[in-house]
Amino acid sequence: MTQERLGINNSTKMLTKQAISTPSDTARDIATLFFVYAISYGLMLANRGIFWDDWVVVSSNDVVETMRLIGVPWVGYFFKVLSLGGPTAYRALTFASYLFAALCFYALLKRVTGIDAYSRLILTLFFLLFPVNHARPAECVSHYAFSYFLFFFGFWLTSLYLETGKTGLRIASLTALFLSFTTNSMLPFYSIVIIYILYINRKELNLWPGLRILVVRYFDYVLIPFVFFAGKMIWFRPSGEYKEYNEINFTNLLSAFPRSAFAFKTSFFDVIDRSFSLYLSTAVIVAAIVVARLLKKISAEEKDIQQRSLTLFAFGAFAFFAGVFAYCVVNKVPHFAVWQSRFQLLVPLGSSFMLVYGMASIINNGTVKRYLTALLIVLFICANAYSCFSFQKDWYKQVSLIRNFSLSPEIQRNTAFLIEDKTTDLNANGRWYAFYEYTALFKEAFNDETRFGENAWFYFENGGNISSYSASTYIKTNLNGNAYYKLSQFEAKEPDKIITISHGKYELALLNTFQLMFFEFTNRPAFDKTVLEIVILQVRDRISND
Repeated sequence: MTQERLGINNSTKMLTKQAISTPSDTARDIATLFFVYAISYGLMLANRGIFWDDWVVVSSNDVVETMRLIGVPWVGYFFKVLSLGGPTAYRALTFASYLFAALCFYALLKRVTGIDAYSRLILTLFFLLFPVNHARPAECVSHYAFSYFLFFFGFWLTSLYLETGKTGLRIASLTALFLSFTTNSMLPFYSIVIIYILYINRKELNLWPGLRILVVRYFDYVLIPFVFFAGKMIWFRPSGEYKEYNEINFTNLLSAFPRSAFAFKTSFFDVIDRSFSLYLSTAVIVAAIVVARLLKKISAEEKDIQQRSLTLFAFGAFAFFAGVFAYCVVNKVPHFAVWQSRFQLLVPLGSSFMLVYGMASIINNGTVKRYLTALLIVLFICANAYSCFSFQKDWYKQVSLIRNFSLSPEIQRNTAFLIEDKTTDLNANGRWYAFYEYTALFKEAFNDETRFGENAWFYFENGGNISSYSASTYIKTNLNGNAYYKLSQFEAKEPDKIITISHGKYELALLNTFQLMFFEFTNRPAFDKTVLEIVILQVRDRISND
């Protein structure tokens, strides 16, 4: 079989000569990526916390059955295996998945002739650091991180196959890409792989017969998303109470286009705006100046990209659209709010191209562009590090609640509570606790499943009495004896006590939080004593309609 039939042409063979930098440059770039990523997300590895759906999904004995009903039974087994290592195993996998996805992206860019060495590093930095998907510390979204890695690993293997024509690489790339589709948003996002294949074989695309030949030559790459989707629709459709989960209909399909356009605001422009408005400071500016001077040493490698910047910006916009479309088609517009941010999983690739080539299109002065690039890098690092820090504070608040619940005679004697939380500033990224998080905290405190708690404001917005609340669409099943929500021993009754959560004398400021982390790993008695003082509780009788 000739190299041409394998898809190996002269332009492909020239990629390495034109785009790959020296080994020392590559080592420098990889060290840089490791360093900035560790600063941004390293704190996540020390977090032993449980958040949100982790309490009821990941920790459930029926997690495989729950995932089967949703149509993804393999995710249940994924959780089962990782649960053997506890929260640390989930977060280590998540941490590694995003890092190695970025390294695959970097290696992939080395095979694109139109991207110079300096631009490749900046693209990968933005890809790695763009401050989205802040839900990633949660265990229940760890499978998305692994799919993310599989996709970019498969994409990189595809580029190697196109360069070498080795059958083993073709099989390995298709396998990794197929497995990545277990996160279904990868299906429309996969279009960028097809674009890459067309780009590599662009000299053959001048006529319709050339395109037809390419489709035949790469038929397996063309077919795999359709094969996966067909198999899922036949054998793994959601069922039971999840029958309508992520259901696609014609109305939603049409609405997905304006929603996707709106996502450019919520997950690109708003992300940048929040980074400036929340984290810009004198210290950040000083750090950006230092970074800009470091970038100056390697920016000489940058070639003139003005002439191709609009094309690559357009590619970034398309990649962004492809990354959000699957979520918008089921009415889940990606947003920076903490749990909705998990829908931003595929935003970074398109965002990195739009940032780099958007600046190239409108800024001619190289110095200005370099300083703005440095400022964005520092702002993004701050945003990501603060997000991880906020999850650490959130977990310590939960530990404090467990300890204080267990010491309260009023809470021990009663079973139904409304919660007035005056410490929401300690919640990660402005989130609020779901009722099943309170029930799980009660279980941790008393080792039983007899107690129900809910935020007072939410309770009254959902009917204001236990019968209408239990039937709400938010819960879908009755609370009475509901083991899934840690209420197997609960006898439904109207909440008759109100718990007010206030700040204690131990403030979770920066240094105090790190001191508490030190105690957690080195001095357990000091940790137990200190964590108790983060919150204080007041329990009072509920007056009717209180």
